[in-house]
Amino acid sequence: RPADVPAGGSVEIAFECDAPAVPGRWAQGVASLSGDALPLDDAYCFALPVAQTPRVVVAEGTALGPETLRPGYFLKKALAAGSEPPIQVRSISAAQLDETALETQTAVFLAGPGRLSDRSAARLERFLAGGGTVVLFPGDQTPLGQDAAFLPGTPTALRSLPAGRQPVRIMDPAHPLFAGAWDSGVPFPALPQQRVLDWKLPPDARALLTLGAAESAGLPLLIYAEHGPGRAIAVNASADRTWGDLPLSPAFVPLVQQIARFSATPGLAPFQLTVGDPIPLSPALPRGKPVRITEPGGSSRSRVFSAADGSRTLLMERASRAGFYQADADNGSALLYAVHADRAESALAALAPGELEKATPVAQITGRDALAQWLAKNQGLVPLWPLLLLLAAAVFAVEGVLSNVLARRRSQGEGKTIATGRLNRRRMGVPFYGKPEGAP
Repeated sequence: RPADVPAGGSVEIAFECDAPAVPGRWAQGVASLSGDALPLDDAYCFALPVAQTPRVVVAEGTALGPETLRPGYFLKKALAAGSEPPIQVRSISAAQLDETALETQTAVFLAGPGRLSDRSAARLERFLAGGGTVVLFPGDQTPLGQDAAFLPGTPTALRSLPAGRQPVRIMDPAHPLFAGAWDSGVPFPALPQQRVLDWKLPPDARALLTLGAAESAGLPLLIYAEHGPGRAIAVNASADRTWGDLPLSPAFVPLVQQIARFSATPGLAPFQLTVGDPIPLSPALPRGKPVRITEPGGSSRSRVFSAADGSRTLLMERASRAGFYQADADNGSALLYAVHADRAESALAALAPGELEKATPVAQITGRDALAQWLAKNQGLVPLWPLLLLLAAAVFAVEGVLSNVLARRRSQGEGKTIATGRLNRRRMGVPFYGKPEGAP
């Protein structure tokens, strides 16, 4: 679709189409200019995911009591409640994270876990590095002071709240977790929460939901942080009824489903790539099986990625040219990466007259004599005859010294033979060569 964009301006273009609900499919687009003197940046490639089914693993802590009272039960029911297309849910124990493959999942819900093993923590960190989403619903067994990369912060203490419903404030209504679900017209409902955790948040984490009165700062209820292409989320309430009645709140089901759908939406960072950037490896691509990589121009090659080697988070070390890179696997996973040229060097802007004069000063000269004076002043031209005169004097002095030295070496003195063989005449009374001893 053609568009006229004014200099220094922008234009919004709306596209309408019936996108098929097929997992792993992408829409590719190219915004191109009519052409100028810099052809490398005349085209801008972008890729948009069409649809992807959320695939969630619910890892539950120590299972005590009836199943209907456990946090995993409430989470599974909320994820399966009338979602279209249905969310694929798999339930395991927190101890089974050591042996569970997470590469093909989009989110991991930690429901009241205790202290995880080092192997489970490493798996979750690799899952984040591959673009996955880790969601924590804490519980009584959640260790305090745990500082892990898959958490958006560090829990420091357990706090008890007064009885009654606590109002909830949405700090960023435009965030995808709340867009279309809650806004000023449909506020987030108040929660009868009894206990929460105090958190120490790093600079890159933020509270999207706060619990408490509007005039106070409030306690963080939903904490969000990005770790590269991955996302770490903590809901500061238990998924069962031990800390409050969040599972019975009308906001529980839409909040859990919004988080699951958000995990299935790839972030913009891995797909807005420029030439020279590394291409990340998505968790949707399998490990241990061939992955076919097609580069711009049609050339393709096959690679096998192992979760144990250093290439587990990178599809390619470096994007060598602009265009579309596609990765296909036998399990039906397909990813499209758009790579474009860096436009920083081509963002040319006109210089102000004052800046141009300051950068390149201009002088007006009239006449030949004035030009000679300007050249002598600004280009450092000096007369050469004094330099040539000094050089001749130095050469004459060196020649005189050298001549005297050679003359002394050729001196004959009162010797019986001539000191040099280069002379071809005898002196009177001096033999040319000395007479050998014993000669007649």
